[in-house]
Amino acid sequence: MLKLAAYPEQVQAALKQQGLFLSLPPFVIQVRCSSTALADYFTRIYADHEFFPQPQVASFNIELKHESGLRRWLKPQIRFYQNEHAPFFSMPESHAPILWEWGLNYCIAAKYHSCLTIHAAVVAKNGEALVIPAPPGSGKSTLCALLCSHGWQLLSDEFALIDLSSRQVQALPRPISLKNQSIDVLKAHVEKKQNRGRFSAEYLGTSKGRVALYSVPTEQLAQDQHSYPIKQVLFPRYCQDQVCNVTPISPAQCLMQLADNSFNFAVLGQAAFVCLAEVVASSHAYSVDYGDFNALLTQLDTLP
Repeated sequence: MLKLAAYPEQVQAALKQQGLFLSLPPFVIQVRCSSTALADYFTRIYADHEFFPQPQVASFNIELKHESGLRRWLKPQIRFYQNEHAPFFSMPESHAPILWEWGLNYCIAAKYHSCLTIHAAVVAKNGEALVIPAPPGSGKSTLCALLCSHGWQLLSDEFALIDLSSRQVQALPRPISLKNQSIDVLKAHVEKKQNRGRFSAEYLGTSKGRVALYSVPTEQLAQDQHSYPIKQVLFPRYCQDQVCNVTPISPAQCLMQLADNSFNFAVLGQAAFVCLAEVVASSHAYSVDYGDFNALLTQLDTLP
């Protein structure tokens, strides 16, 4: 396999022709796109990821197509397709990178059932995982990015992929999606820490407001195709000026909240319930209200 950053011309040619076969274990994604915006994004923000130089059997077949008619030339629009199905409205051509990210999230959430999939950020330390399920707007992604700059490794910003047999969570490191004020918070933090993380362009006027993607430094990425036992589950809620308050929650309550945040709990049925029952029995769960990251970090270091 070849690294994306090392072969920008080959990446762009593949996207425009038979498709780029991108390796994102456990997935191989075939993606086509005629816009140079996505090729530039891949070679810079996915710089350390790899692709296959030859066609492969793909988990998902994705294409970002220009709209026809006037929208092909006047304020060009682009639309996401998966096997010729278009689940989203078109977006400006310059927004191709976030359309790719949101579209891939849709594919995994709606169509991947080999694991129990939960909407959560996941980080790891000392070989054990911290799962952070949370609804949009709770500060999940910002917290995930900040933890990665303080000794944790990124498994995923969007999905906890829990193996139904081992009960371990699989690494799927991708760029972290940031919105609105979170972008400014993390840019200031990265500048202060002087780390080598990379930010995408900022995309304005989306359904989520101002959006940017952040690629953590290589040393902060978890290993591809590696799984981690779940040590803790954290349900965060950020509120400015809030004193940090960490409260243990029961295994039963944790199971119910994890099920609520799962994309395929109902699809997998009993297997999902048994899996989550064992996960919550072998881990510690907490709800946390906080307004200061450093105070939360101090608390996390003391939790079992």
